[in-house]
Amino acid sequence: MPKFKKETNFLDYADVYCTKYKNKDIKKVTSAIKHFRTFLKTTNYKNVLPFNCFDEALAYDFIDYLKKDSGLTASTPGSYLEKLTRIIKSAMRERYMLNNPFEYLSKKGLNKDGIPKNVLNNQELQILFNTFCSNIGVRKAFIIACYTGMGEAEIRKLRWEDIDVINKTIKYRRCKTHTVASNFLHPMIEQQLIGLNRSKEFVFNGELPTCTNGINKALARWVKSANIQKKITFYCGRHTFGTSVCRVSGNQKVVAQAMGHKSTRFTDRYTKLVEEEHIKAVESLPFFSTEIA
Repeated sequence: MPKFKKETNFLDYADVYCTKYKNKDIKKVTSAIKHFRTFLKTTNYKNVLPFNCFDEALAYDFIDYLKKDSGLTASTPGSYLEKLTRIIKSAMRERYMLNNPFEYLSKKGLNKDGIPKNVLNNQELQILFNTFCSNIGVRKAFIIACYTGMGEAEIRKLRWEDIDVINKTIKYRRCKTHTVASNFLHPMIEQQLIGLNRSKEFVFNGELPTCTNGINKALARWVKSANIQKKITFYCGRHTFGTSVCRVSGNQKVVAQAMGHKSTRFTDRYTKLVEEEHIKAVESLPFFSTEIA
């Protein structure tokens, strides 16, 4: 291996890799690199990691960071590690590295098959909706997310023409897969539309904080005011919707269609969560004495 390649900064290589990356999951790749940068700042390398210093010990510490300190949940830690490993494999093909430092390390605890437990059940939704929220735009948007499965990106792009009041439908195109989801225009959704400016193209034009962090901070304050002991982000609204539909229908195809999934491969996570709820519900049934007096 040429000396200049061994001493090349991995972070610089990763940045160049992203500029050439053409797949749709580029956002996840950049997020994976962002988390790796955050982790690296806690080490002696800070912002410069030569390829010949990227060893198994550092890889082990990064896996530990993903599990304990990243704040990531469900399958996201495993997904980010997979994206980072993809960059490493590219570097190996170009002879910047000889080995993948993650290859022989245990990934147990990273690839959790399911969704975060921080979805809201019907009782929690009722409590939350009856609690004052300081940001009315976030309140309205999150309620709509819980009844449509929209993420933040879809909510921001929701147009008035996507809402058919006569036929009672609301549709949106998923930014991630570009599939179209069309759902029933629930009265709860119509209620949230009251007071929004219908002269604008987009429903939430100027109604939401400009960044994701701002939305989640407002949402966190609202959840805390409702005394709900769960970490809820805006995307939890989509998971809440998926779980609610699965709980009512019990049909994976129905859930997939409602969520805008291309197949039922991803809906199994909601089925498993509902099954866990079922088990807990049965476990909580009271025990009565059967002794005859």
